Amino acid sequence: MGDVYRKDTVDRTHYPAFHQMEGVRIFDMEKHLNTKDVAEAKKLAEKDLKEVLENLARHIFGDVDMRWNSDYFPFTDPSFELEILYNNEWLEILGCGVIFDGVMKNANRDISKQCGWAFGLGLERWAMKLFEIDDIRLFWSKDPRFLN
Repeated sequence: MGDVYRKDTVDRTHYPAFHQMEGVRIFDMEKHLNTKDVAEAKKLAEKDLKEVLENLARHIFGDVDMRWNSDYFPFTDPSFELEILYNNEWLEILGCGVIFDGVMKNANRDISKQCGWAFGLGLERWAMKLFEIDDIRLFWSKDPRFLN
């Protein structure tokens, strides 16, 4: 977990600084996914990724409407974002994807035998939903009414 900074248009759900938590799962294709076929293993990893993250979102947020969107992240392919319906608007709660082959190779992983998935989620957006906070900018407020 750590601070993340990015260029972003500031509004009630976007801020140029936030805290992110990341997770990774690596599979031995033959042992964990019962296949030696790389393309099939990546499809199975994608399916596992979505199931795990949907279950996490349901566990934290309850029975909320969710949707997956294709996205681009430089370290995953394919890449996705998961959104939940929050205050009658879709709110991205995490980005994720199947780990890009180049990343696996840089980690000294054999891409003919291993694949995996990764995600990153902004903790402020999760806290917004959990604690019914309607403006992400409040997390950087000095207002004691909010801080208390």
